[in-house]
Amino acid sequence: MEEEKKHFHESMDDPYNEPNDEPFNDVIDHYNKIEGNAGKPSNAGLGQLPKPLKYFGYFIIVFFSITIFLLILLAILN
Repeated sequence: MEEEKKHFHESMDDPYNEPNDEPFNDVIDHYNKIEGNAGKPSNAGLGQLPKPLKYFGYFIIVFFSITIFLLILLAILN
């Protein structure tokens, strides 16, 4: 039987897409400890903020979405 062909990017091991909890090197580890970084981008989210900040974030997102929609609509109507 014929082997299934893989794309070039599928045949390589990609270290950037693997989850890794270890720091890149000692310097990065030191700065993460001093600055208090969370370590993972997945730890940051709008749902984990205090309620006033969360609602303010939702307001900003909705406000800009409606504004862009209205600008496009007004540009089409003129």
